[in-house]
Amino acid sequence: SEKILIVLDCSGSFAEEGKSYLQRYIANTLKGLSLFSPFDKIIFQFYIWNTSILQKKKGVKFEFQGRASFEALAKFIEECEDNSKILLCSDGNFTMEEINIARKILEGRKVVLLPVSVGADADNSNLGELSTNKKQVFMSSDLMTAVHKLCFQSNLINF
Repeated sequence: SEKILIVLDCSGSFAEEGKSYLQRYIANTLKGLSLFSPFDKIIFQFYIWNTSILQKKKGVKFEFQGRASFEALAKFIEECEDNSKILLCSDGNFTMEEINIARKILEGRKVVLLPVSVGADADNSNLGELSTNKKQVFMSSDLMTAVHKLCFQSNLINF
């Protein structure tokens, strides 16, 4: 089965009203999506990203705190199998130095990463720097388009 890794930014900037609800909405939407064909053949694995990246399982709560660690993101990408597909849901609140850490790892791997912009203040330029598909960024309102692209389109590694 195809596997999509959903990384949800749960850093402190998501403690603002609205953003935390949007991350929960994205997670619930994708959980529900797996009930319907053709997405029922896709395994959605959820990860919470702040100071580390933890797989979201029962009992692991959304805690919006700290700063999104790029060392943790780099390690996560390094540990992904070749041809892994990552949907990164974030506000792009990072520095260029942090982006470069993740980019170096991405450019050396056969891993697809498509970012989803979360929140009205999201920095789409920063998110585009992490995209493996020609700096493409999806708005959270286009979540289904991003998921469909990840699931059913090939050749998404185009820096």
